[in-house]
Amino acid sequence: MNRLYLLSITIIAASGLRAVDLGIRMGQGGYLDDRASDGKLGGGQICLDLRFSNIPLALSFSEEYYTKSSDPVHPYEIESLIMVEAFYVYPISDRISVSWRS
Repeated sequence: MNRLYLLSITIIAASGLRAVDLGIRMGQGGYLDDRASDGKLGGGQICLDLRFSNIPLALSFSEEYYTKSSDPVHPYEIESLIMVEAFYVYPISDRISVSWRS
């Protein structure tokens, strides 16, 4: 996964885009799945989020896993799922006007 993060940062640096926000998220938790004997899987995620200043785009690179043990043997276990997502970023203040009443 480190290669994916390094590649994404290298592409962004080479393209001349300027990132204004860089975030790293990590998660640990369970996942409910009826195929497991006890109905539960352990899991986790690490994610790198990038948001740019000159274009309304955010990119998210993540790796997730959902397993019963350190060595997945069941077909429903996910050892390594890599996801790349792109989001169109639009300021909420431009879309919604709210009148507050006291």
